[in-house]
Parts: sequence; C-alpha cells; structure tokens
Amino acid sequence: MKKLLSAISTALVFILLLPFLLITGVVLLLRLPFDYVAYKRSYYYRDHRLKYTFLAGMSVYIKLYECIRRTSLPIRYLRAPENGDVYAMHGYGYFLYRDILFLPDLGTVQYEDGEWRMETGEEWSKLADVMREMISEVNAITKCEVCCRAVILQKRSAFSAEDTERAERNEMLLLYDKKDPTEALKAYVCRLDAE
Repeated sequence: MKKLLSAISTALVFILLLPFLLITGVVLLLRLPFDYVAYKRSYYYRDHRLKYTFLAGMSVYIKLYECIRRTSLPIRYLRAPENGDVYAMHGYGYFLYRDILFLPDLGTVQYEDGEWRMETGEEWSKLADVMREMISEVNAITKCEVCCRAVILQKRSAFSAEDTERAERNEMLLLYDKKDPTEALKAYVCRLDAE
C-alpha cells in the first residue's frame, strides 16, 4: 500500500510540475535567440569579443556597459580578470569614475532596523559592509587603490515612498526612474564635475 501511495504521489508531483517545466523550456527557447542577437549587437561584444554565455544579453553588467557607452559618459570600464572560466565579482567588470566604483543593480536593498541591508545570496548583510568588500576586491585585483567609495544603482520603484527619501540621502545608493540609469548617471557625474 505504501508503494502504491508513493507511486501515486510521485506521479501527481510530476504531472503538476510538467506544465511549468514545459512552459519554462518554451520561453527559454523563444528568448535565447533574441538574447544572443542582442549580445552580438552590443557595444560590450564589439569592444571585447568575448564568447556568448547563457543569457548574457540580459546581464545587468552588460546593460550598464551599454548605457555608459551609448551616452559616452566618462566612466572607465575595467574588465575583470579571468580565473579559469570564473570572473571576479561574478560579473564582467568594474565601472569607475574618479575614485567611485559604480555597481549595477545586484540585488534587493532595504532599510531595516535603522540601517541599510542588501541581500547577498541567501543572507542579508549591511550595505556598508558589502560596499567595503567590493571596494577591497577591486583594489586587490588592480593592485592599487583605484576606488575608495562605491555607489550601487537601484530602481526608485524598488522602494516605498518613505524608503525612497532615505535612499536619496544615502551616498551609497543612486536611484533611477526609467528602464536604464542613463539620466541618473549623467546627473551624478555632472554634480561631481561641478564640485
């Protein structure tokens, strides 16, 4: 009797998951050619000629690279050194302006218990600690101090109205309204140049 119940429950789980797996497979099959073409047409591919990787066209690093190159912002790009097939910082490279490291939207940031926290994998860490770690990593890889502060780009819509006001006052966050952060980056760079 236990074997029969086990077989029935396994069959039910399989039947319930099968449509989800099929839909996911179809969506991927339909999305991958467009992603591949978007990557091959990108400034990133034209400049670096790196082989396409799975869903590279949707990468936040490549989207930020495209934004910066398309608008000719004076933000330098340092390609991350390869360690076998693994890139440092689990991305493609680093974006620097003067002594500031710009990071794309890497995850959820929220204000909790009087401090900013960022989701890093399966845990939440203090935003200041995550930024310090990123700065140390970039300085270690470049073997000199190229940055001493970091700014992470975040969509304004990711925050509540109250948290948006707090985020605008936080030096480690740069909020943007639209699909890409072009205008926010331009304004930030102009403000720095005016100082």
